[in-house]
Amino acid sequence: MLDWAKQQTLYEFVHSDDYPLGRIVETACMATDRNPEHLGEFVKRLSDKHPVVRYWAATGCLVLAPKSKAAIPELKKRLKDDVGDVRVTTAEALCKLGETKIGLSVLSAELADENTKVALHAANSLECLGNAAKPALKALEAAKENSDHYVQRAVDYTVEKLKA
Repeated sequence: MLDWAKQQTLYEFVHSDDYPLGRIVETACMATDRNPEHLGEFVKRLSDKHPVVRYWAATGCLVLAPKSKAAIPELKKRLKDDVGDVRVTTAEALCKLGETKIGLSVLSAELADENTKVALHAANSLECLGNAAKPALKALEAAKENSDHYVQRAVDYTVEKLKA
């Protein structure tokens, strides 16, 4: 968000017309109420111009998995999103929907993202996937060299869990 705010404070940014707070909150609420009737709206909002709306739409698809299979084509488009957290959430959702190979490929790549928050998100997503994440062990091992302490700890935990 700091990058998006540009020359404004975060407070000014989230209170500006550039930050669609109403649509973001609405999408987040839909994503967390686990109602499959929202799936059509999630599919639409995966293409929203605002990345936070896309993130919550992807989260909604993740929460609804395996009932969100109809979203797979649109989710695959989001794997190339310009925002790392959207890519990570989308990849995790695809893994939960049976598209494990492509999802793990993206999550493995995101472990090396220069934004350590994105790398941490990817590590946490892999941990949430449990044994389905075993094909990503090599990428997890490589991510142990990450200079960010939080990423290292998350990766260590996930590697230990997957090797148990």
